[in-house]
Amino acid sequence: KNEKSQLCKKEEKVQMLLGDLKTHTELKKQYSVQVEKYTQLHKEHNQEQLQCDDIRAKLQQKQAAQNTQMKQIKELKDRIDDLCAEKKTSNKEYRNVCEELKNEKSQL
Repeated sequence: KNEKSQLCKKEEKVQMLLGDLKTHTELKKQYSVQVEKYTQLHKEHNQEQLQCDDIRAKLQQKQAAQNTQMKQIKELKDRIDDLCAEKKTSNKEYRNVCEELKNEKSQL
């Protein structure tokens, strides 16, 4: 009877350990799925970061080009102002050209 009781206890312990093993295996599978999801999200994040960096670089290039254009326009306007300074506009033909330049300048 005592032997049977010990055998039953051992059987219960084995069943409990098998249950624990099953739980452990299930948790391990769930963990693997979560790791995979995390890895995928990390890849997507890195891809988005690269796209952001690319957009930022393009924006900086456009801003630099725009700054260059603005600088060139300002230089052109200053040059028109210099050419058409009061003291140089005594000649009628020259005055007409200056009026045209000033009209173009206002459109820049």
